[in-house]
Formats: sequence, C-alpha cells, structure tokens
Amino acid sequence: MLTTMSLELVRSSEIEGEDIAVNERQRKIINMQFDGFFGKLTSGKWAKIGKCLTDTALNDIRDLVNKGLLKKNDGGGRSTNYSLVIEPADNG
Repeated sequence: MLTTMSLELVRSSEIEGEDIAVNERQRKIINMQFDGFFGKLTSGKWAKIGKCLTDTALNDIRDLVNKGLLKKNDGGGRSTNYSLVIEPADNG
C-alpha cells in the first residue's frame, strides 16, 4: 500500500510541506535511519528488515534515491550502501 505523507509525518524534521509517497517498508527504514540506525544500509539488510525479496528492496531503495531521500555512498558491487540525504537532528 502506497501512502502519501509529509516528511514531518514520517518523523519530525526541519523539512516541511513536502509530500512524498512512500510505502510501509520505506517508512519503516526511513524511521530507523532517523532513530540512528547503525551500520551500512544495504539492499540485503533492507530485505531482512522489510521482510521482502532483495529485488523488492532494491526497487524501494532506487525509488527513494530518485525522490532524493537516499543517496548512494561510495563503493559499489556487493558493498553498495545508502544513507539519508537529510541527516537526523542531533538531540544531544
């Protein structure tokens, strides 16, 4: 199921008024990123966390990269990993 929500509804942030359609898996992973997910986010980890196929995880990731929410980090092949374009606020 695809939902449209403002980034503010995904997690409080400095971004306001931007509606971006995300699915439940994408919302879950984005929230984990805001909560300080440790380690590198790969399509394999996405598939395990989202309980989906690796191809589905890669489609979710590509969608968020195209929407400007995730960026591909340096490296490639099996070591390809991604991070949020919008960094979580430092609460400390």
